[in-house]
Amino acid sequence: MQILFVCLGNICRSPMAEGLFRHVAESRDLKVVVDSAGTSGWHVGDAPDPRGQATMRAHGIDTSAQHARQVNEEDFNKFDLVLAMDRRNHDSLTRLAGPGRASKVRLFLEFAPGRGDTEVPDPYYGGEDGFEHVSRYCITPARGWPTTFSATNNCAPPHRVRRRAMVGMNIVQLIEPQTAGF
Repeated sequence: MQILFVCLGNICRSPMAEGLFRHVAESRDLKVVVDSAGTSGWHVGDAPDPRGQATMRAHGIDTSAQHARQVNEEDFNKFDLVLAMDRRNHDSLTRLAGPGRASKVRLFLEFAPGRGDTEVPDPYYGGEDGFEHVSRYCITPARGWPTTFSATNNCAPPHRVRRRAMVGMNIVQLIEPQTAGF
């Protein structure tokens, strides 16, 4: 399984998702490839936003070695799933993929049923709390890995996460199996 996470500039949302999912894959010894990219080329070569790095570091995940890149046509051949963080990026990716590969493009939050949201908000123009908020959007799909994602692009039944159980817990605690609240 190979999954590509995509946002606009590849310095906020998608590198956070990549870092979290890479951590999950390594901690569970999963044989998967995760990567991230942006639909724009504005930040190619840049490290993730320092606020996003700080958020992930606070949760024990290092994203400092990542560097922004732009999505290219070969990505649709390489990756089983191309997950867009919002509708605008989804539409851009669908056009770039073309009719034969567009089925690989999905909204990231399709894999977090029950959230009620369809888009992960862009924290770029806000404060540090926006990055923590975005990290929470990644938890439900990450917690269900690998059953949440399949090469056939089907969703597994969602894991239910009670918001009260999340208070005071870091990302790693939330995605590891819990007996209470899930």
